[in-house]
Amino acid sequence: MSCLWRTLLTTVLLLLCRQTQCTTGCDGLTCVTDYLEHITCNWRVTVPHEPGVSYHLTAVSQEDEISCNLAVMSCSDGDKGLTEYKCKLYQDMGITMENYTISIKAKIKGDEKFIETCPYFDTTQNIKPLAPFNLNVSYVALCETYNFTWQIGYDEDDYLDDFEYELRYKRKEDSWE
Repeated sequence: MSCLWRTLLTTVLLLLCRQTQCTTGCDGLTCVTDYLEHITCNWRVTVPHEPGVSYHLTAVSQEDEISCNLAVMSCSDGDKGLTEYKCKLYQDMGITMENYTISIKAKIKGDEKFIETCPYFDTTQNIKPLAPFNLNVSYVALCETYNFTWQIGYDEDDYLDDFEYELRYKRKEDSWE
């Protein structure tokens, strides 16, 4: 890829991220919200995990400050210098603000230092709904059909109330094609 195309592509990606306020502009930090009580953040860095170093993530809005310790994931690929950390922020009053500034601090032998600050995390642009649960399948012999039911983690008092689901199923002997 020529330098001109690389520069143009980088500029377009930066503009898109600024417009949608995504967190990808913050070196490997990705955050999503269930739009109820949690913001889950993954931070992927190209530095191996060092014993004795801990990382702390803080999300600040106009009214709230919530934080969590970033835990190293067991699936991290330390041999290749890739380490993934994860934490789940909890807000007992619900995620009520749309914009957060997210920062990461490192603590080394008692000293804290800011690693990164991501100023524009917009919860409305980074929603990952809770997965449905309690899937039940029943066969209706009279109609020779199946009835699928499930529950969701949202109720009528929550912000999100208009879901659409897509369901794929097949017989064991059939292909997904």
